[in-house]
This record gives sequence, C-alpha cells and structure tokens, in this order.
Amino acid sequence: MTPTDPTYIISCFGGFGVTLFFIFGLVNFATRAELIDQSRGKHVTGGVPLVGGIAIFLALLVGALIWGTSGQAAINIKGDNALWVLLGCCGLVVCVGALDDRYNLGVVSRLAAEILIALTIIHTIDLRLIWLGDLLGSGSIKMSSAVSYVFTTVAIFGLLNAFNMLDGVDGLLASMTIFTTVFFHFATGVDFSLEGIYILSCLTAFLISNIGAAPFLPKTFLGDSGSKLIGFIAVCFLLTAASGRVGSEKLIDPSTALFLVALPLFDMVWVTLRRLINRSSPFRGDQSHVHHILLALNLSRLSVVLVLVSVNIALAGIGLALHAFRIAEYHQLQIFLLLFLSYCVGSNMLRQRANAA
Repeated sequence: MTPTDPTYIISCFGGFGVTLFFIFGLVNFATRAELIDQSRGKHVTGGVPLVGGIAIFLALLVGALIWGTSGQAAINIKGDNALWVLLGCCGLVVCVGALDDRYNLGVVSRLAAEILIALTIIHTIDLRLIWLGDLLGSGSIKMSSAVSYVFTTVAIFGLLNAFNMLDGVDGLLASMTIFTTVFFHFATGVDFSLEGIYILSCLTAFLISNIGAAPFLPKTFLGDSGSKLIGFIAVCFLLTAASGRVGSEKLIDPSTALFLVALPLFDMVWVTLRRLINRSSPFRGDQSHVHHILLALNLSRLSVVLVLVSVNIALAGIGLALHAFRIAEYHQLQIFLLLFLSYCVGSNMLRQRANAA
C-alpha cells in the first residue's frame, strides 16, 4: 500500500476512531465490573478504568471483521489465513489479564494460563523458532521439535510479562511500541501491512486517552490485559520476522530480534535477578523497575517516558544497524550481552543515587 491508497487512509482513521469509541463505551462498564485502578488513579476521582487493552482488542476485532478476508489483511500460513487464530489467542490474553485486573489471580493460575496460550498458538500455526542462528561461532544452531516448543513458549511468556512490568508510567508502553514498530519498518524497508497500520492507529488513540491529551476523552490504563496484549502482539511479530514461518523469507536474525525488545528484556531480567539474589519471589511486585528508579530521582513522568523511549529506539537502532552491516550473529549476541551488563551497572548506580537522595 501507499499513503494515498484509500484502504491505507481508512485503516489509519478507522482504527483510531473505533478505539476511541470503545474507550468511551467501556468506562461505565469498568465501574460496574470494578476494573478500576485506585492506586495510580489517586488523583482522579473514582480511579482510572483499566479498559485500554480491552478497547484495543475490540477495535482489532472490528478491523478483522471488515478486512479479515482480504488479501491485504490475510496472514497466510501453509495456505490458510491465520488472522483469526492470532486474534483468538489475543482474546485469551485479554480475558486472563482482565480477570487478573479484577480478582488479582494467583501466580500459578496466571502462569498456567499464559503457558497454555503460548502452546496454543505454537501448535495451531506452528509459530516457533527452530534455527537460532550462529550464536556461538560454530555454525547455525538447530533445535529439536521438543526444545523448539519449550524455547518459544518461554519467549512468549517472558515477553508478555516483560511488557507488563514496564507499564508503570502514563504513555510509556504505548509510545515505546509505536516508535519501535515504525523504526523497524523504515530501517528494514518492509512495507506497512494493513494490520500494522491499524494496530498503530489503535495504540495512538489509546495513548491520547492514557496521557490525558484530550480533555473530552476519559483517561484509561492498559491494565494487565492491555500490557500483555501488546507484549503478545510484539512477540508474535518478532517470531514471524525471525523464523520466516509466516511469509517466504526470514526478515531478521533471532539475535537481531532481541535488540527490538531490549529494554523490556533488560528490565525484566535484571529485576528478576535482583529479587532472586535478595531471596524474594521473582513474581512479587516492587519499586525496582527502571521507571520507578527514574521517578525516585525526581524526573517528571514526561521525562521518564522520553528517556526510556529514546533508550529503546537507540537499542533497536543498534540491532538493526548490526543486521544491515551483516555483522556475525555471535558478535550481535556478544554486543547484546555487553549492553545488558552496562544496563545492570547503570541501573544499579541510579538506584543507589535514588536511595541516597
């Protein structure tokens, strides 16, 4: 599609408008269903509705009903349109997340549900990594079928929760996802698909609601349902790009894919390691995430968003530059690990300064 294509334009405004429609419509539902965040919504009378993710999903569903059978919107896997399988799994992610928002599900329940969702999409459309590339400099690594299932399940589960953990400042997760997606398409020269344009317009509509940019629009949060939905869409996108199992060719190396979600991964892994070192549960929430540290240093919420979005774009840019210059995959992994070590050291220094202040 081109920017002057009518379908392109309709998709842009359609996703935006439909998402706003559902945001308006779900506010009263959120009150009745008690899907309200009282802690972060303490400055908003009655709290903030946790319906951003539900609104985005319903908008995606409407888009699929309109364009789901067209050639531009179809996601062809083995000759079949897998769009509805992907949306069905997205719906499960949203349902589990909404139940967690409402009833605060236990760790075991969330873990079992998310692993089941991961296994469902892996088995149904064979969306999994088999080749990891030449990560050790000794030749391309091929996983057996069983190992491939386990590895991809862990990847899906990990990114779902990595995105969820980073959702702590208004506008952060939506902005980060929008900029990274746009940057990826421009850097790789891959044309925006109808689904990609529609998803970006949905995220933009939610972003306006989330940061309170329009006085007439109710403020909403993603909730666990929304942050994990975005994480699920992101990991499916990366798996298709890195595995070549959707479409005819592999767009990026698996090592390059790591850079596109580096910040969420860095934050999740480092926080989890710190909790284990301190002998606390890795599933117990605390104030040790990078956005909490920056807020403790008296940065404004806008400054935190700008800093972290810039860092995420820079990390994605490094990965795509390495891919463009055909840097060996094992060197890409080495650089990624070096950047992670630098992040850990820098994060720890900032945390110490915040504690001292």
